[in-house]
Amino acid sequence: MVMPTPAWGAYVSASNSCLILGCMPDIDGPTQIVLGDSAEVDPGRPADFVSLLRVPDGEVRVTTVGGEVLLRMPAPPLSLVEIWRSHPKWPETVIIGINPPASRSVLPAMLPTEQATRAVLDLPEGTDRLFLYNVVMADRPGVFNPWLSDRTLASGLVVPIAPASKLEVTDAEPAMSNDPVFHAVLPTPNRRVGIFPTDRCVMLRADTAAELTRVRAWVELRPEGAIAILALTPAEKP
Repeated sequence: MVMPTPAWGAYVSASNSCLILGCMPDIDGPTQIVLGDSAEVDPGRPADFVSLLRVPDGEVRVTTVGGEVLLRMPAPPLSLVEIWRSHPKWPETVIIGINPPASRSVLPAMLPTEQATRAVLDLPEGTDRLFLYNVVMADRPGVFNPWLSDRTLASGLVVPIAPASKLEVTDAEPAMSNDPVFHAVLPTPNRRVGIFPTDRCVMLRADTAAELTRVRAWVELRPEGAIAILALTPAEKP
């Protein structure tokens, strides 16, 4: 199993063989976790997150960050995972449904490599563009707002996206059949990208592998709604 690289601010991070989910902080109370066949646990609305998961030993396990096994169930070697949360950031209830993939054509693509990471989070309502900037450690919510600085805006990228309810960020080459709606290169000398939605402070910070980062964006319609897909991959120096 390969653990995904946590992306600062992300509520779901994934590799091909592991998912990391944010839950309620201990100080605010427990999180109820339900694990079962999707048909049995489906609460009657589209899932908040859908992914393919490799299960080579035939068992899905839900554990704490310390490795304590909370729940387990048999699963096919390639499983479709659906996740429902009672709250987009601090859920009191997390429902995890497992199914064999019925039709590969309607499923999200597997990440190309086991080491690749995918992070998913909800976009603020009305977001129609993103701003990407080579952030530093001091850039944190409530402190740094790039939309207020013309100098900062000139050094980053404004990525137009159609209205979407979710954002998926990956550090792998996505298997997309259509051309991206945006394609550019962002200088990242400190190898860190901050992602800012419309008129908001930073919502996610991702580490990058190079001092130049290729940025591509797609908007894809899925059963759970429209999702903006952002790929951050190394770019070669000219």
